[in-house]
Amino acid sequence: MLTKIPKGMKDVLPAESARWRAVEKECRQAALLAGYREFRTPVLEHTELLARAAGESSDVVRKEMYTFKDKGDRSVTLKPESTAGTVRAFLESGLYAQALPMKMYYINAPHFRYEAPQSGRLREHQRGTGARYTRSRPPVELAYTEAAADRAAAQRREAAIKKLPRTEKLKLIEKGEIV
Repeated sequence: MLTKIPKGMKDVLPAESARWRAVEKECRQAALLAGYREFRTPVLEHTELLARAAGESSDVVRKEMYTFKDKGDRSVTLKPESTAGTVRAFLESGLYAQALPMKMYYINAPHFRYEAPQSGRLREHQRGTGARYTRSRPPVELAYTEAAADRAAAQRREAAIKKLPRTEKLKLIEKGEIV
């Protein structure tokens, strides 16, 4: 039936989307306070990139990816995770040539895995995380960080911002340094 959502997917209706926006706002604010910058990658990646990153024989590659041919007969996949695309974007855009370490985050990134839907698990899911890029291990080290030091620094910065006069806070908002 065409009027029914595909199995394992979920509509986010107005009441729930308001809650999503509130959570995303808090996450963005915490990330900015910790010195992270937002980035976004496409929902599609070349299948070869994802297969190489996950391992050709992994269950994700063999059983769980939504893979299809585009009109140019190229194999593309709805991303099952963001690590490979994040590293690709970092290298392809030349961000590695900028001052490192570099801290970036993404929020509300849709991911897709074709697996039997279970209670509380969907085939489409949202994910957000932070990544730190360094030159410490060639070519790029990707380390997911939720380090206490980053959180403590964010808390100190947040406390300092709270003490600022309203006009100074507005200037920081205009610069995009706080949300």
